[in-house]
Amino acid sequence: MARDYTELVVWQLVHKLRIETLKLTRTPPLSRDLRLRSEIEETVSSICRNIPERFRRRTNREFARFLEYSFSSAGELKSLFEDVELKDYVPSTHLAREYLRTVKLRPHLPSAPSVRTCCQLTSPPPIVCR
Repeated sequence: MARDYTELVVWQLVHKLRIETLKLTRTPPLSRDLRLRSEIEETVSSICRNIPERFRRRTNREFARFLEYSFSSAGELKSLFEDVELKDYVPSTHLAREYLRTVKLRPHLPSAPSVRTCCQLTSPPPIVCR
């Protein structure tokens, strides 16, 4: 069982996603689109904030609810990345890497019955394309 939220695989993945996304938003021309940049930064930060916010409560149901919020925000981030791609702000290969990071989150953002599995420090499962 993880003693701190930073030991959770899901938090480690979203932390890496946040770092790379913030680098992306500092790159012109995206850095000049203040509205889109702000939305992206707020969304990726929201994903990260939801995990430690309820981790300390230690109730599985409440923790699972906040993981669901993070998962929803990851969907919003995916949509914002689509906007970035449509506006040709960054090369699609760079954007694809960031999108893949959001896809990697899926197995680590469980529903209530499987919360205990995300609270252990384990290696992420392989990604299966559907």
